[in-house]
Amino acid sequence: MRPTHHWTCTVLVSSGRRGPGSPVEYRASCERVLRVLRYPRYIYTAKTLYGDTGELIVEEVLQRGHMTLSNTVKTVADRLTHNMEGRGKRRRSSDDSEEQRGGKKAKMDSESCGDEGIYCLVNFERFHQHFRDQAIISAVASKLDQTSGEMVRTMLRMSKVTTTQTAADTQPLSANEIFRSLPPNYSISRPILDQYLSLLVDDQMEFVGKSGDSGGGMYLVNLQRALANLARATLESAVQERFGSRSARIFRLLLRKRHLEQKQVEDFAMIPAKEAKDMLYTLLSENLVQLQEIPKTPDHVPSTCTLSTSCLLPAYCYKASAGEVTAN
Repeated sequence: MRPTHHWTCTVLVSSGRRGPGSPVEYRASCERVLRVLRYPRYIYTAKTLYGDTGELIVEEVLQRGHMTLSNTVKTVADRLTHNMEGRGKRRRSSDDSEEQRGGKKAKMDSESCGDEGIYCLVNFERFHQHFRDQAIISAVASKLDQTSGEMVRTMLRMSKVTTTQTAADTQPLSANEIFRSLPPNYSISRPILDQYLSLLVDDQMEFVGKSGDSGGGMYLVNLQRALANLARATLESAVQERFGSRSARIFRLLLRKRHLEQKQVEDFAMIPAKEAKDMLYTLLSENLVQLQEIPKTPDHVPSTCTLSTSCLLPAYCYKASAGEVTAN
């Protein structure tokens, strides 16, 4: 086995015998292996944001793991030139012989650019932050409208430098700052802006929160709550698609009530006892709900305990908001 440029394997040095004949152990890095599956998305995002040049830069660095700046520039420039020649947009003159081109290339390779040992790496955290922001913006635009989505986009753009990937909220921004930073094509009046901000604050998805009244009101994006609510909505949709509308009704009921006995589930969901029992067992077997013993007396006698059903989603949402669960 040999290490790859993607660093998907970790070398473990044996604590026993050392030297040329000592055993070497390898351990697969599951996180890095799963990250490889997102490489096409990283490359496509770079192309969307920075065009063909950005796409090639990210692709080359991802393939090699790390590159010097001079080597990156040279490699990408060669690929761009090759692509342009293939499309007929740029052709070398007929008198530029292969020998001359080979001499130029050898000269460039022999030149020292002074950046040996200084490497460029892909900033995966910044990509993940971009994916997070786009998910929130798309959800706001889909649930409300494009203007609301553009307001959230503006707030995220203004807080991009000051907000870390693991922050629960963005830095508070005044309504005046948001109004001045909106794109020119969104020519809305200040009262309309205040109405949109109030609508975002009052929405049950809690995308935006209010933290003060100075400067016309201080507003922030609830990153952690927004991601948790998006994870919740995604799971509700997945449960409905896989197990049917009645199971989804039970699932949403458990999310809202947190803990319910089987009889309460039957009554609140208005589902016959046998069907409710079968659906609860199916959700339990998929680890979407769990059973918990609730004692009625301090001595915790089993005969006096009741079984309560609860949903496992809050823990999942916490992992999602903490960055442990990342959308593909």
